[in-house]
Amino acid sequence: MATTRADRLAVAAALLVLVAVATATVHGAGAYDDDYDHEPALAIRVSCKEVRAAEAGDTCDTVARAAGFASAADITFLNPNITCGALFPGQWVCVRGEASG
Repeated sequence: MATTRADRLAVAAALLVLVAVATATVHGAGAYDDDYDHEPALAIRVSCKEVRAAEAGDTCDTVARAAGFASAADITFLNPNITCGALFPGQWVCVRGEASG
C-alpha cells in the first residue's frame, strides 16, 4: 500500500488533535469536567430603604445625581434588574439601601 504525502499529513493532523484534546482534558479545560470543584459566588443582598418614582426623561445618571450619588453605578448596584436606558415615568427606583451578605 502506497502512502502519499496527503496521507501522512492527515495522520499527523489527527495526532495533533488527539494530543490537544487529551492535554486540555488533563488540565481542566475539557467541555465536561465533572471533577471541577469551585466555591459559589458570594451573594450580596440589598435591602431598599427609600425609593423614588422615575419621572419623564430620567436616566440612571439623573436619578443618581438627585439622590446624591457620584455615578449611575450606585443606582445599578441598588437596582440590579433595572434597565438604565429604559426608565419610565412612575417606575420605582431604589435610592437608599443596605447591602448584606
